[in-house]
Amino acid sequence: FLRRFLPVIFNQDFSGDKSDAHLKNKLRATDELSGILNILVRECMAWQSEGLIMSGAMQKTRDEYIEENDFIANFIADNCKIGADLSVSRKNFVESLKKEYPQARRFSEKKLTEMILKTGGITYKKSNGDRKFFGIGFFDEG
Repeated sequence: FLRRFLPVIFNQDFSGDKSDAHLKNKLRATDELSGILNILVRECMAWQSEGLIMSGAMQKTRDEYIEENDFIANFIADNCKIGADLSVSRKNFVESLKKEYPQARRFSEKKLTEMILKTGGITYKKSNGDRKFFGIGFFDEG
């Protein structure tokens, strides 16, 4: 999803002095409608030939959105320490993650494991009959 997510920044305010009570009727006028349609067609064709080009502001907004909504990275930052000698049970990690971030509940344990491993520096394997993440541990453990 996030690789296709492109924010549309609309930070204009049309209240107070900038308010136009007749804007709806003005935009519906025949000459305005054809102009709007021309702009839409032109921009659609440019998008098809060049792709959608994100401005620096769009990229910044997208990066901020991803960072704010990356529940795995946020969970790790708030609850975990990173170190080569650390490990945590996958079951305990996933249960704690789902408890703190309900949006994690919509993912299977397998999918969450894939997502966790993508954060980097964390490995996963079976150890003494338990499935564990290595390179990470909870703050409140050892």
